[in-house]
Amino acid sequence: MVPNATTNNLRSIYFKYEELIRFSLSFFLAILFSIVFNDILSLRNWLADSELTALLLNITGNTTLFFLEIFRFEYFVEGIKIKLENTNGVLIVFGCLAYRHIILFIAFILFYSGKFHHKLWYIFLGTISLIIINSFRIFIIAISQIQFSAYTEEIHFYFTRLIMYGTLFLFWFIWIKRVQYK
Repeated sequence: MVPNATTNNLRSIYFKYEELIRFSLSFFLAILFSIVFNDILSLRNWLADSELTALLLNITGNTTLFFLEIFRFEYFVEGIKIKLENTNGVLIVFGCLAYRHIILFIAFILFYSGKFHHKLWYIFLGTISLIIINSFRIFIIAISQIQFSAYTEEIHFYFTRLIMYGTLFLFWFIWIKRVQYK
């Protein structure tokens, strides 16, 4: 079969925008993967009841307490709730564990090109970093109840999401520009 002008045109377009096409496809697959594990109720319930969630809850809670201790805030713990004096406290539940961000990160790196052994160490370090940054996000929400109590909801829903999605974008950018081919 002799290649025609249309095939050559498509190839040239693909190679011209290869990086963008790869990023878009990987991003789409990562979103799809995240939706499957976070939004399909049976899988979400399975994940929420898993030992992994119990471990992640423990790590996230203890890391948040570590930040509170470093910055010398007085706190007390009631089950899965961390309370600072004169606040409602923060409740660390399944939705606060950054599963969506971690799954997006892992899926994107897995679906994007690069050497598999680089993917493994980058996923490991990136996941640990996301857990620590998520704990810091919870810390920010907790102390915002003291300093900016009128804006706690806005800080929770807007500012701290910017931190998490900004971090995800930064990690993806580092992967695309620095790590994947080394």
